Amino acid sequence: MRASWIVLLGSLISVLLIALACERSTAPAAPPAVVRATPSPVPVVEPAAALAAPAVARAHAYSVPGRVAKELTDRFYAVRFEDHEVPAQVTAGAMIPVSISVRNNGDGVWRWRGPVGLAYHLYTPEGKLLLLNGARTDFPRDVNPGDAITVTAKLVAPEKPGRYIISWDLVHQGVAWFSWRGGDTLDLAVEVVPLPQ
Repeated sequence: MRASWIVLLGSLISVLLIALACERSTAPAAPPAVVRATPSPVPVVEPAAALAAPAVARAHAYSVPGRVAKELTDRFYAVRFEDHEVPAQVTAGAMIPVSISVRNNGDGVWRWRGPVGLAYHLYTPEGKLLLLNGARTDFPRDVNPGDAITVTAKLVAPEKPGRYIISWDLVHQGVAWFSWRGGDTLDLAVEVVPLPQ
């Protein structure tokens, strides 16, 4: 009886080791560090030159479900920010509606209500990440390749006055930020001022 338990235990350990080896061999590689200022026909910085946004160094680790990763190419994540009405100065803690236009330069449809939406990252002027997941805004409709859409996004200003970089990015829910797969971002300098006394 004891020998059969030892054989069973050995079999279970073997199965677990094989499963672990398979999982490691199919895990996606982390993307390389990217240092860039996003090219865009949109003026990147509207405030005074003192607030000019530097190139922001970003390195992200992400996990893409195997089935989805095989179905999508990096071309799916091609985006161009075309226009915006993001103020250069905001009040600390305020929630501001902002208009942003994006064009799908990719090869797939961006589905509305969750799968693809607009959000932002918050950085110091030196490039230190302060907030990865800013307020998200769903698209009101599908966006086909070549189409553009304008959305009213939510920007929640930081509570602490100072200078920041808001990096607008699209997100493929549960898969990746578009910038992690080579998509452009809209990087804007913003000055946060204290609440009026």
